[in-house]
Amino acid sequence: MRKIAIAGMLALCLTLLITPVASAAGISITSKIGDGAWVGDNWQVAMYPAETKTAVLTLYNSSSSSLDVEVSVIPTSLDDDNVTFEVDSPAFTMSGKAYADITLTASASGSATPGVYEAEFELKFEIASSGGGGGGGGGGGVGALQITDIEVNNITETSAEITFRTNRGATTRLTYWASAETVIRDSGYTTRHTVILEGLNVCTEYQFEIKCEDKYGLRDTEYGVFITLCIEPSPTPTPTPMPTPTPPTTTPPATTPPVTTIPPETTPEVGTYWWPLLWAGIGLAVIALGVLAWWWFKVKKKTKKQPTLDKK
Repeated sequence: MRKIAIAGMLALCLTLLITPVASAAGISITSKIGDGAWVGDNWQVAMYPAETKTAVLTLYNSSSSSLDVEVSVIPTSLDDDNVTFEVDSPAFTMSGKAYADITLTASASGSATPGVYEAEFELKFEIASSGGGGGGGGGGGVGALQITDIEVNNITETSAEITFRTNRGATTRLTYWASAETVIRDSGYTTRHTVILEGLNVCTEYQFEIKCEDKYGLRDTEYGVFITLCIEPSPTPTPTPMPTPTPPTTTPPATTPPVTTIPPETTPEVGTYWWPLLWAGIGLAVIALGVLAWWWFKVKKKTKKQPTLDKK
């Protein structure tokens, strides 16, 4: 009897010890896809400035109990906060036998240092406080899919860029129209979405519809509107009249009138006029005396040659 009691107590202790272990083994990572590489639970990803990388981890609750799950990335930032890590769903509840996707995002600012960065993925779980059991199916334990942060950027006359985010990896079906509808699809599961619209009409209002769907078939839909730029008409250039040719104007060189230099008047000294007159008078007197002498000698010579008549 004593042996039976001891055996019963041992069985009870073993049961109590085994139960937590079974619960702890309830969550497993079934796949890791996306950017970067995994070394154990460490995510290594190469980052460049203004770049974003994502990785999607699929979790599976192999137990029949609902589990409260907490996930985190350590550290949350590196490179002086220029590179950050975040988890889309840090805490949630998973139903038994259910799957859930966790999206890790690494974002680099424009000042980030290029390089390979590493963060550790940490997973914790426990039996849900509500204690709900029973086989959850499909998307049990997964919150609603949400589309957020819708922006329309880089709008031109004929193009536009639409960006948005989802809280976990999802595909995209974007429909836009002004009159006829055009559909763009992206079958990749990602949390950051970019759709470029081209071949649009100038100065036209467009409406668009975004539909996203995750792996569990959960969907979300959002709408938006934008207007392409208008081209301002160029003003008609006014013809410039041809200028009438003007003959070149020849300006004669400036002439300087001759300058006549007038000698300054001089005041004759006393006696200046008398000396010439005196000399002139003397000259005339000498000439007169010469003529008179010539005449006297001629007359005298003639008188000597005349014969003397004898009186008979």
